[in-house]
This record gives sequence, C-alpha cells and structure tokens, in this order.
Amino acid sequence: MNVIEKLCVVTAIYGLAACKTENQLDLASLNIDPYNQEVAISGLIVTKQHSPLSVPEEYSHIHTLSSHLLEHHWLQHDNFLGDLAELKAMFKKTSLPEAASFIIALDKSQKRYLSYLNNVDAIAVGMQRQIDKDLKNYRHSIYELSNKIHFLETSEITYQERVNSLEAKVKSQSSRYNQLSAAFRQALQRTINNHDSSIKLIDELSFSFDNRPHGICRQYHGMSDLLTTVTTNCVYINRDQLLAPFPDSLKDKASKVIDSYAADIWHAMTELNGYFDTANNTQHFPDNLNYQLAQARRALREKTYLNERESALLLHRYQQELVHIEQQRDEILNLAFLDENLRIDTQSEAFIRKLNLSVSPLEPFANLYQSADIKQRFTHAYAEKIIHQYPYELSFTVSSSGYFSIPNKSDATGVIFYFNDIKQFLSYDLTKHSQNPEIINKNSTGLSLSTQSLIDVVSGKLKQRWAI
Repeated sequence: MNVIEKLCVVTAIYGLAACKTENQLDLASLNIDPYNQEVAISGLIVTKQHSPLSVPEEYSHIHTLSSHLLEHHWLQHDNFLGDLAELKAMFKKTSLPEAASFIIALDKSQKRYLSYLNNVDAIAVGMQRQIDKDLKNYRHSIYELSNKIHFLETSEITYQERVNSLEAKVKSQSSRYNQLSAAFRQALQRTINNHDSSIKLIDELSFSFDNRPHGICRQYHGMSDLLTTVTTNCVYINRDQLLAPFPDSLKDKASKVIDSYAADIWHAMTELNGYFDTANNTQHFPDNLNYQLAQARRALREKTYLNERESALLLHRYQQELVHIEQQRDEILNLAFLDENLRIDTQSEAFIRKLNLSVSPLEPFANLYQSADIKQRFTHAYAEKIIHQYPYELSFTVSSSGYFSIPNKSDATGVIFYFNDIKQFLSYDLTKHSQNPEIINKNSTGLSLSTQSLIDVVSGKLKQRWAI
C-alpha cells in the first residue's frame, strides 16, 4: 500500500470518528418517523441572553407604552404626542405587515387629538375670561370694604399723626425738588456764562412719559429725547430746547449737566406729585405724597364727624358684607378645575367631568388593540419573526437520522428542537457540558416535550404580555 492509499484510509477513519462525536436525537423513542423526509428538525440554543421563549424588550416596550397611553386620560397625559410618535415608530420598526393597521390608527388618533385639543383650549379661554371678570369684581368689592373697615378701626389720633407726618414729608420733598430745579438751572447758566454772560436760558426742563419697559423705549418721543439715566420706564426730556442757546462747543458739556440732574429731578417730582399725562388724561405714579396727604386729610375729616355709635354700626355692617362677599367668591371661584393661581386646569378631573370629555382621540387605536382577532394575527406574526430571526450563531440543523452538533456549547443553557408541520417541540436542559456525544431519548434527564408548536407557545407568551 503506497503512501497516498495509507493517507486515504487514515482520513476515512478520522471522518468516521468525527461523525461519532455528534449528538443524536433518538427519533424512534420520541415517536418521530426518521424516514419521513418532510419532517425538518431545527435547533435553537438557549443562553442567558437569548431564548425564543423570552419576550423581546422591543415588544414589551410597545405594550408598556400602549397601556400607558390607554390608561390615562388624554388631557392628563403630558407627553401624549411624543409617546404616540414613539409608539408609531416602534410598530414600524417591527417591519411586520400586521403592524400597518396600528400605524394607520395612531395617525388617526393624532389628528383627533389635535382637533380635540383646539376645542378644549377655546372652551378654557372662554371660561377663564369669565372667571377673571368675576374675580376682578370680587377683588374690587373686597378692597373697598377692607379699606372702609380699616378706616373705622383706625383711631382719629392715628389719622392726625399720619397727616402731620405726610405734611412734613411733602414739605421736605417740595424743598428738595425746588433745590434740585434751581441748582440745575444755575449749573446750566454757569456753563453758558463761560461763553457769553448776556445769554439767558429761556426754556425750562420738561418731561414726557411712556409707561413701557426701558428695554423697548424709542430714542425720541415727538420733540423729546430719551433720558437714558432712568432705566425703569421711558422718560423723555426737551434736551434740544434746553441746548438751543448754547454754542456747539458747549453743547456736549451742557448735555452732561442735564444728564447729571434730570433723573434726580424726575424722581423728586414723581414722588411729590406723580406725573399727569395731559395728552392721554392719565395720572401716573398715583400713590405720590400729595395724593396720600389729600387722602389722609379727607379720612381725618370723615373720622371727626363720626360718633362712636355710628362707627360701631358701620363697622359691623361692613364686616358682615365682607364675610358674605368672600363666601360668595369662594363658592363661585373655589372650583376643582382651577389651579392654585386661579387658572383653568384642563387636566383636572372636574374640568374633564364638566365638559364630559369621555370620548378619547385614541379610540381608533384602542379598538384595534382590544380586538382578539388583531391580537392573534399580530402575535403569531411576531412569534414567527422571533424564530426566523433568531441569531444565526445560535441556530443549527438536525439530520434526518437525528445527528446534530451544538455550536457555542460552552454558553448554552439549553436547546430547543422544533419540527416543521408537527405541532410539538422539545426542550432540553444542558446541565453539564460533556465533550462526549450524547444520545437524547424520551427518558433523558432535562428533556420535555410540548404538545404545541413552538410558534404557538411563543405567540401565547406574547399575548400574555399584551395586556400588561
């Protein structure tokens, strides 16, 4: 026998030995006809990370999100559109034709939600307008009654002391205002005297006012220039008129004098008298010292003419009226659909009940989700996807004689054998990893036979997850 012939014999022997190292399913003991060529047997390896009987995270998230959407009222769901979009994306990701009806239903639900929300917002705006109107009336009445009660509860001597105090403040503030005005005019006159002492100032400092935030003030208001040293509102001065007598060489210096005095004069004036806009017939800064003094003097006069009995009767009457109007306000405004700021809370149970918002925009999706027929078709299709897309490296085939090899055996915790056209499958636990071939028969430890197909069992597990 030559060398080549010897090599062939050795190779054949090793090939037979390799065949003998394969595991074998004893098909006869399992009542499976080994000669039935139509029976194809496939194997799936179970590991700690993978099992065809485990519900995929993607599928679980679909139904967790579905339940979250369906269980909460759509007005009480802060991220309704976001969750709807995420759910639609997850159905698309399954790539199953059976998911198309869910995607269409979610599109319809989104359109309904936007339509319903517009109607709710319009109703809430109308309700808020009426509540604001009622609240304004109540606040005005309560304010007036509170002032009357305060007036009656305050002693005459207190009012006399307040009048005395305000008179002193008015006198002091008048003096300050006059001093500032005089000092300002003198400073301007000294500036122009350096050029020509015969020139006299004609125009007085005057103001105009626009009650807007300083950040949106215009630079000019008519013939007046914005006073930038006042940063609370839009205050304007007649800068050009004041600077008219000055030669160009002194205008910049004179303008700095104006800026150094104008803001103080403005604040002194408004604190003393406020500012009355003749163009709009509007009083700004109404709580000025002269106004407070006038109010205090009037209160003192009224207090002087009231005797104790009249005062006590009026106080009791006003107190009763205040209690009544506060109760009335609370009955009308202390409603469950208002938040702590007395704004309409469209998420409150009371608002939902008041508007009878029982119809959900999710109705098209809910009808499908609760359909037993739709559930059966989708879970069956998803079960087929799980099995057909099982990782290739964890799959193997079994020969018609029952021989098979397990790839990645060190990671395997079990094996599942399933058959085409036979409503059963085998589960086999790998408790020990032996290097020797195994023959698996009906008496093997760790072997269990299901009387259902693998797809039906997987589909059943998916159905259980559907309702959670």
